[in-house]
Amino acid sequence: MAPRQPEPQFSRAEEDTPLTDNQRLDMRAQERTLDGAMWRTAVGSLTAGLVIFKSFSSDLYRIGLVMLGLSLCITLTGLVRKATTPLRIHEHLHYRSAGNFVAFLAVVGTATSLIVVYMLSII
Repeated sequence: MAPRQPEPQFSRAEEDTPLTDNQRLDMRAQERTLDGAMWRTAVGSLTAGLVIFKSFSSDLYRIGLVMLGLSLCITLTGLVRKATTPLRIHEHLHYRSAGNFVAFLAVVGTATSLIVVYMLSII
């Protein structure tokens, strides 16, 4: 049996190497893709909320309002991301993903879904 190869040890300095211009370009493209998805989701939930609010009976108004609240949360998150992305790309030399924003939106989306299911169950 061959001896086990030791895993390479990376120093902190190697992890903190600055991004090249091509890596920054790729990062900006990824950020634009995520921003586009966020804005499309906000517009979609806004449309769904308005359709529910305008088309259905007064029993479902609250569900439309919840969808409008979801749209507002997504829009505000998108605005915060849009304001902080240039700072992260140009001032910080290291890549940092949008994981915190995605996790926040996952929690908001899950909470919204649970609220809508609860509202539908009590109607």
